Amino acid sequence: MADEPVVVDTNIVFSILLAPASPLRDALFRPGRRFLICETCLVELFRHREKLLKLRPAFPPSRLEATFHAILRQLDLYKENSIGLDAWNRAEEYCRDVDPQDAPHVALTLEVDGLLWTGDKRLRRGLEAKGFDRFFTPDPE
Repeated sequence: MADEPVVVDTNIVFSILLAPASPLRDALFRPGRRFLICETCLVELFRHREKLLKLRPAFPPSRLEATFHAILRQLDLYKENSIGLDAWNRAEEYCRDVDPQDAPHVALTLEVDGLLWTGDKRLRRGLEAKGFDRFFTPDPE
């Protein structure tokens, strides 16, 4: 359903930064969806900036910044302190023993009653095993 907001996990943004001409980018730039990120995503991307540049040596910093800016224009930043305690508690339970660092993405998904877009197969399998089934899979176009 196109009405549900989609919470974009950091690995999706990272992948689009590495391959700006990709089906992931096409899905993000396709109209009709609201895409959200939480502050954790920005912190993780900032932490891995040098890694991004090393993985794409022919990708000058100015191009990385321009690509990142274009991606950010497609995303709404949701303040983590606006996420309710119930969503945080549920997310921490879902992410425990899977990947606690992904709790902010899951909490935001629960808070907005949205879908989680992640490329992390281990996270997805772990969440599914605990009954979480709110995932976004882009339609091929």
